[in-house]
Amino acid sequence: MVSWNHIILFLGPLSPLAAATVFSRAATDVVPTQPSSPPVPDSCIGTCSVHPFTCGLRATCEVFNPIPDAPKSGQQFCVCQAGYRALGVEPTDTNLQYRMTWQNIYGDQSHRVFVLQGQSCDQLCDDVFCSEVAVKDTCR
Repeated sequence: MVSWNHIILFLGPLSPLAAATVFSRAATDVVPTQPSSPPVPDSCIGTCSVHPFTCGLRATCEVFNPIPDAPKSGQQFCVCQAGYRALGVEPTDTNLQYRMTWQNIYGDQSHRVFVLQGQSCDQLCDDVFCSEVAVKDTCR
């Protein structure tokens, strides 16, 4: 696996075309193209790792930081960019994506959609709240 530090070392002596090839190759090496296996039915989505990148497009590995604390506070999960949900997944399939009712220092975050590692979040939500995605507060 190529780290970003290695890319910086390679970019110096290479031609622009070769450098672009190294960068493209490194990007595909660290971002999975397929979501991880679905969890057991009625379970919660697993945690993620910031490095190497484990979340898909338009999803980031973020610390779940609700106020007040919840049982999963401090754990990292793949969360879609605001206004997006999992691509190719039924909104009501809580084994593959769900929302939770929570707030943090930035306000209400209940519109954020939690997804499996590697899952792409390229599907626009029907509204700003992503209300078509089911809420699963048992995973807090």
